[in-house]
Amino acid sequence: MHITLVPYAGLCNRLNAIASGLAYKEKYPETELVILWHKRWHCNCRFGDLFKQLPGNFTPVHELVTQIKDYPGTWLNLNIPQKLRFLWYDYSFLPGFPADEFEELSKGKNRVYVYKDNRFCRESISHSLGKLFQPTDELQKRIDDVTRNWNGMVVGLHIRRTDNKAAIIHSPMSYFYEVIEKEIKKDRQTRFYVASDDEEVKKDLRQRYGDKIITIPLCLKRSSVQGMKDAVVDLYCLGSTSRIYGSVKSTYSSFAAQLFDKEIIV
Repeated sequence: MHITLVPYAGLCNRLNAIASGLAYKEKYPETELVILWHKRWHCNCRFGDLFKQLPGNFTPVHELVTQIKDYPGTWLNLNIPQKLRFLWYDYSFLPGFPADEFEELSKGKNRVYVYKDNRFCRESISHSLGKLFQPTDELQKRIDDVTRNWNGMVVGLHIRRTDNKAAIIHSPMSYFYEVIEKEIKKDRQTRFYVASDDEEVKKDLRQRYGDKIITIPLCLKRSSVQGMKDAVVDLYCLGSTSRIYGSVKSTYSSFAAQLFDKEIIV
């Protein structure tokens, strides 16, 4: 089988889709896998702006530039790419299709197009994600500058807000206040790295807990290259904490924990 994978949506959704493709190829090494990174407004950068190429014998990530048939079909391009795919691919696995049914639905197909915003098959990668997705030297230096002296005494908090209604409702600020108080009661030396898409959340916690709260200045616009670079720095700093308290329905929380196999409590 030949699979062309075009991951889409936000950063961690895309990385999950790539990890899913690599896991499938690990199980079925005869599979030909092509990964095409599509620069769009919700992740407006090239893969190479954020990460080194995948290590070892893993399938490399290429930029989706000239392959018109592999672009998502929209009203802006008159769905021409989708029409071209009917001529090239035997099957298209698209958003909304259940990941657990990929193998069954694609059975017997030779050329398969996958456009997904998360994992698309049952298989899971057997490697720590931080070993697969290695930030560029520029970004790794920024991460190291923040985390160098943590020595296991920093707990991670990922507080998802803005457009994530489930996180706002089911992971309220009162929960995180309780977490902080509990951790300080266990060890007064504990500090907290706070990753959040809401600067007011960070400001509130700094006012409440002073220098126990670690935050870094970030551009929160994922429509910019700088915003995406900052998102990677924030993600890897969160993943470098001793354990993570995350938000409901947040891929960012779970992905940060999987970077270096850390415990996550949601």
